[in-house]
Amino acid sequence: MVEDGNPMQSASSLSEMKVHYEKLSKALSDVRDNISSSLLHEIDEEKRKRTEGASPKASKKVKKIIV
Repeated sequence: MVEDGNPMQSASSLSEMKVHYEKLSKALSDVRDNISSSLLHEIDEEKRKRTEGASPKASKKVKKIIV
């Protein structure tokens, strides 16, 4: 068998493949948690904007003054 750096091809036993799988699974879980925690702030900000309405800016309407 030619080894090209692929751990699944170079693994010589089932236990090595299992260890590799567990490492990949843990890494994927960590990435998923990181993405979730990163997006949590943005999701909360979007909810706040929807409940509060538009940001408090000066009104663009011009009122006429009757003299």
